[in-house]
Amino acid sequence: MAFTFNLEKVLEMKEREAAKSREGYEEATGTFESVGYELYEWLKARETLDESQTQDCETGTTIAALQSKQLARTNIETAIQHCQVKTNAARQTMVKRKKEWQTATIEVKKYEKMRDRKWEEHVREMKKQEQKLMDELASRQVMQGR
Repeated sequence: MAFTFNLEKVLEMKEREAAKSREGYEEATGTFESVGYELYEWLKARETLDESQTQDCETGTTIAALQSKQLARTNIETAIQHCQVKTNAARQTMVKRKKEWQTATIEVKKYEKMRDRKWEEHVREMKKQEQKLMDELASRQVMQGR
């Protein structure tokens, strides 16, 4: 008697869904990392500009140069705010995809557990049939020996 799991196709479908969810999560993680790195670069540019402004104030500079740096800082602040919005959206997407992946993985594990239980039941049934056959053979031998 061969073992068959009635829900094998469903298990395969759930495994494909879990793999697809994992890929979506990995893609979202990559997007988050790239947007986060872009934000880091803008923050670093602002820090560098601030250090430059502080140094210019200590050594002396023209008002036009200060105005120019202040305009650059305003542009950097705008870019930082835009990047923060993108980073937060990417983080939310990544968290959502991670939850989807975890849910899909849990579903796969449920079906695998069902398959394992079905297999154990199959093995018990095979042993039971084997024991029944052995009992029958033993009683035939006893009957033939009389």
